[in-house]
Amino acid sequence: MQAVVRSEAKQLAQLMGWAEDFTEGFVEGDACRCQGCTPPSELMRGDSNYAVGVQIGYSYGEAYLMWATQ
Repeated sequence: MQAVVRSEAKQLAQLMGWAEDFTEGFVEGDACRCQGCTPPSELMRGDSNYAVGVQIGYSYGEAYLMWATQ
């Protein structure tokens, strides 16, 4: 993962109170969705914090952030 993405994920984790591995996955999933690519199938089926973050980021992206901050 690029240093910029890690920095963004760390800031988001602090802001939202999320675990860093979940947040890194969320950012990665959101980036895949925005770029029109699909995350690896093992992440879409996984249940680790990172994998769940990817799934939520890919499926909902910024809409989840809006919901989570209400």
